[in-house]
Amino acid sequence: MSPYPSTLRAISIINPYAMLITEGMKPYEYRSWNTSFRGRCLIHVSANTQCEGEFKQIPETGDVTLPEIKQMRKSIIGFAEMTGTVWDEEYQLWAHRMEKPARFREPISCPGALNYWTPYPNKPLQSKAFQQAWELIEAGDYRAADLITYQDYFEGEGLEPLSALQYPLEALEPNPQPRLFIASPDGELTEQLLV
Repeated sequence: MSPYPSTLRAISIINPYAMLITEGMKPYEYRSWNTSFRGRCLIHVSANTQCEGEFKQIPETGDVTLPEIKQMRKSIIGFAEMTGTVWDEEYQLWAHRMEKPARFREPISCPGALNYWTPYPNKPLQSKAFQQAWELIEAGDYRAADLITYQDYFEGEGLEPLSALQYPLEALEPNPQPRLFIASPDGELTEQLLV
């Protein structure tokens, strides 16, 4: 396996919002600051537990157990492509667009940091976690979010037209055939019709 690219970044997010991004149910991460960063971004769950009670209030999170919630803390759980930002007038925050989200089967433990971050030289666990995550991405060992679900949530936010997506979906047929989305080792998604 190749070493992780120097352009790879991570962002630490409070759960359940980190998990919702990796599941395609939260197309934007809201921040008070804008950024010029664009590219692949690992999704890291922060140590902050203040919003974990919301798992019970969000039906889309399913039956996430307390041990699973604890295991996600201070861990990389997936990734997305950060493709742009837009100012959200309602919340008075910058919405960072997270496309092509995916979730790893198991969390990768490591300490977090602020902003879009790369491993700090004095935190070898971060470098180790970045490498482990990169190897999973290259091997295609993750579960990509359902793209139709992602599009529905993106449209529901109402911040941008669908044309803003860097990875748009093809127009759906009135009665679409069941489809299977497969991630290649380089992270690209392809779809196959199920017959």
